[in-house]
Order: sequence, then C-alpha cells, then structure tokens
Amino acid sequence: MGRQRKRNRPSDHGDQKEALLDAYRQDVSELKMEQLGEELPCGYTRIRSSSDGSITNMFVYPFFELTCDLLREYGIDTEKRLADYKVDSIEVLDSYPVSSANGPVSGGVYTLHYEKEDEVEVFSQNLIPEELDIQPLLYPLDHSAEIEALVVDEETNSILHVSCAQKRSE
Repeated sequence: MGRQRKRNRPSDHGDQKEALLDAYRQDVSELKMEQLGEELPCGYTRIRSSSDGSITNMFVYPFFELTCDLLREYGIDTEKRLADYKVDSIEVLDSYPVSSANGPVSGGVYTLHYEKEDEVEVFSQNLIPEELDIQPLLYPLDHSAEIEALVVDEETNSILHVSCAQKRSE
C-alpha cells in the first residue's frame, strides 16, 4: 500500500503546483542516499517561482511515489524511458588513440550510425539522456563517446535530437 498525499485533487493550476510541491517535499524528506546509487531520475519538472520568477528543475526519481502518482493523475507517464519512444536512429562519435613519437595521442575520430530497427532497439536500452545524469559519483555513466539519439515526436511529427550517455556494463 502506497503513502497518502495530504491534499485532495487540485482544482486549478495554482492548486496543482502546490500539490506537486507538497508531494515532492514529502518524497525528498524520505529520500535515502543509497537510493541515488540505484536509479537515475525518470525526468524533471520545471517550476517557476511566484515571488521572483526564477525557474527550478525538480528532478523526479521513480521511487518518489507521491510525486509520480500525482504526475500520473496529471497525465504524465513517469515510467516511460528513452527506449519506449520511437528512436529513428543513433549516431555515435568516438575517437581512438593514434601513436606518435611522443606516445599515444587522441586523433582518430569515427562516426557510427545505427538505423536498422533491431540495432536501434538494442542500443537505445542502454542510453540515458545526458540532462538526467546528475549524480556521476553515485551512478556513473559512460561518456567516452558522443551519442545522439534522434527521437520521433509523433504529436508534432518532428525529430528531437537527444544527447545521451550509456549505462556502464556490469
């Protein structure tokens, strides 16, 4: 059985914002540091301060039960990952050391381009959008290559370019 939120369903955007902030505060107050080594955020929501207009990114973790439940009520799927979207292709820009008289130096650069559906599906399972890589000491990702996933936004019929890092192999 999940925890209960303190408020009833909000009636307008101001109430929704306050309910979300309340749920987030409760989830953060119950956060245990070891949880940060187990999972990365599933996304974030941007909140604009009503007092000074500043914007804050509130990173949401899958174990933030109250926040995720409330976001689902608002129509946001917090369980969806990059691999759950239609990834059109993936580009990987990598380099390899080149020998010189002074020892190995970086210099050889190559690009791999994945377009076959089965390759894209397998590769995308290990990709994390770089903007969610906020805890490199507790959950390190592999940044040895520059990776960009081209994701189809079916609502707007457009392509989104998502810079990614890879989960480290275990």
